[in-house]
Amino acid sequence: MKKPFPIENNKTLLFRFVTSYSMIIILTLVLGFFFLLSVRTTSRDYTYRQNYTLFKESVGEMDASLRLLSTLTAQIGSNTHLKNLSSQTERNAYYYTLSKESMTYLSDIMVMQDILPVDSFYVYLPDSGYLISPTLFMDRELYYKFDRGFQNDLYDTWLSMVSSYDNCRTLLPLSRFQSQLSSYLYKLPLSAFHSDIYQPAIACFELDTASIKAYFQTVMESPYAMVYVTDEKNAPLFTLSGDYTPKKPVAELAAIADRSSSPYQTEEFREGLRGYTITKITSGFNRWQYYLIQPNSYLLNDLTTYQVTYLIVILLFGILTFLLVYWMSRTNIKPFEQMTNRLETSRQENLTLQDALQKQRPLVYSAYVARIMKGSVSSEQDVREIADFLQIKGLGERSFFVLYVSVKLEQLEFYTEEGTEASQSPSRLNEYETMLYRSFYKYFGSDILIYHPDVNSFALLLSSEEKPGTPALLQSLEDTFTTLHNELLKEHSIWIFGGLGDSNKKLPFFWKSYQQALEAASHTTDETIFLSYKHLNRSSGLYYYPFEMAQQLTSFIQAANTLQIQEIFKLIHRENADYRSLSAETMKWLLSDLRTTLVKIRYSMEDTPENKEFFIRFDTALQIEQTLDGMEQLALELASCFRRKPEGNQLIARIQEYITKNYYDADLSLKKISEEFSISESYFSYLFKTETGRNFSEYLEELRMSQAMILIRETDTPLSELYSHLGYNNPNSFRRAFKKVYGDSPKAFRTSGGTET
Repeated sequence: MKKPFPIENNKTLLFRFVTSYSMIIILTLVLGFFFLLSVRTTSRDYTYRQNYTLFKESVGEMDASLRLLSTLTAQIGSNTHLKNLSSQTERNAYYYTLSKESMTYLSDIMVMQDILPVDSFYVYLPDSGYLISPTLFMDRELYYKFDRGFQNDLYDTWLSMVSSYDNCRTLLPLSRFQSQLSSYLYKLPLSAFHSDIYQPAIACFELDTASIKAYFQTVMESPYAMVYVTDEKNAPLFTLSGDYTPKKPVAELAAIADRSSSPYQTEEFREGLRGYTITKITSGFNRWQYYLIQPNSYLLNDLTTYQVTYLIVILLFGILTFLLVYWMSRTNIKPFEQMTNRLETSRQENLTLQDALQKQRPLVYSAYVARIMKGSVSSEQDVREIADFLQIKGLGERSFFVLYVSVKLEQLEFYTEEGTEASQSPSRLNEYETMLYRSFYKYFGSDILIYHPDVNSFALLLSSEEKPGTPALLQSLEDTFTTLHNELLKEHSIWIFGGLGDSNKKLPFFWKSYQQALEAASHTTDETIFLSYKHLNRSSGLYYYPFEMAQQLTSFIQAANTLQIQEIFKLIHRENADYRSLSAETMKWLLSDLRTTLVKIRYSMEDTPENKEFFIRFDTALQIEQTLDGMEQLALELASCFRRKPEGNQLIARIQEYITKNYYDADLSLKKISEEFSISESYFSYLFKTETGRNFSEYLEELRMSQAMILIRETDTPLSELYSHLGYNNPNSFRRAFKKVYGDSPKAFRTSGGTET
């Protein structure tokens, strides 16, 4: 143990403390005044960064809506009835039957229209000259003249605009055909999403200007703000503005932003006595150029007050710290022996904790690898945590595949059947496993992951920039495995077999490669020690539904993992319907096994009153002869029962509870909640608005504003700190939101005693 620190002269030590603190304070004041000279530039950059971030978020929301329109168009183009209808030119009974089925289909998929800036929607069929939507099926000329009441003399212009494929993915103003309209036409050809067949049809969406402007409301609070948008060829698309009309041509203003060297794509310019800033954002979705023009008086209104406040704070800091120097110096003169002992104790505790964590690492490694092979990885958060811990690199870029290695049990001298006495010590088993692990790392690389489910079974997760089905890579793997086999046989008298699964780039679906590798290994023989699943003979007439897959399906259903359920049925369908020529009788046996799996799960559930009606429908459906698609639907319905609550939409209730508990989190967003509850952002947005009648952003802002009023009325929380208690990134954003809701500033409400005026 170290000796206590000798304090020989307290006065001298005190003088040293006072001198040291004083020098630090003087240096701090000098740096503070020097920093004051550059505070305007720094504050300006901070403001521009915040403004750039808000503008980028607005552009991102616009991109998300256009991307969702592309998704809807892809769904529309995949409909068989609509495909057939688009190629029909003769108007007969079949033609009108197709139109009825198509309208029904469009009604089903356009439930998302309410959360998009879409006033109306239709599909234009050039071959027949008809327009079809969920509510109409009409000749184009009748639609133009009577349904919309557009100007008759511009019909040919409108028809040329609607029929052209060259003006798709841009905004076409409709005000030229009817002056009262303030909307745009956005077109997407159905053939662009399905290259297998030409489909002469165009999806047409009418976008409302007011709804588009709502995306940019956070950056257009000033009446002099303006948003100007061009396409990737710099052709003007649309303009959103308040009372501001620039004197310079808008194209010239765009050129000012284009030559900006600022990391926030912001440049200043003047018109007369008024200064402006222009900010540019390039869309990552369609390369549109977005330009935001704002007056400096609005954007930098807090800058002058901030500088004065900063100077006052620096002066007060100097005075107060000089007064505290003596007290701080005396307080810090304590025996250093206690401090040294505490530091040593902390160091020892830290080492002990590190040792404990290091001992647990192999267990966590095995658990994570087992989850990968079993398919129990679903959320993006799980993927990130597992990939980081196991140091899996190249996800989404490289091909990953499983090599299943099986060892002949009769060759393991230390292996004994259940119920017999072990003839060797457990150390022999450890030596055997260690030897095999070293061999695997030697031949397949040190970065592979190994799953060891049984004494004679090993699953190796390999990766490559090539697909494992390529002849060169497959031959290389077979040669490597054969060399390993010969070495183990020669030096350790161990005979191994190997099965190789297909590749996959998504970690949640690596279990498919594991199942395929296991299946391939089961077909190996003494003459054929290595088999690729890709080259298995599937013409035997036997259906594919191994016991391990039934166990996985059970786990996925009980975990309500719909994504994995759909993936496992894809695999079952591909293996049995695409790769194998099964007889009708054999297909019945496959469906019988699937039915048995679902029945076991159904009867493992408790018969509660809220599940009674579901069980009656489910049991009735199982008694009817089902297809593979029918079995998949039953599995998904059964999975939904595991997460169902007795009253209302409990998912939204849980999300509302989560928002109430975490409204102060600045990172709270659609994406974060979607990941937390394992649902897609678009579905969550639609479901939330359906259940609550409000958008997520509106609901969150109302909650934060109500909490803000409570803090102002009932607490002494400083106004400068309110934003950090309510989930806002900066005080400016909070003040804007508060003033928009309550019509006045937080300071005014605190001064008036919290009474709304």
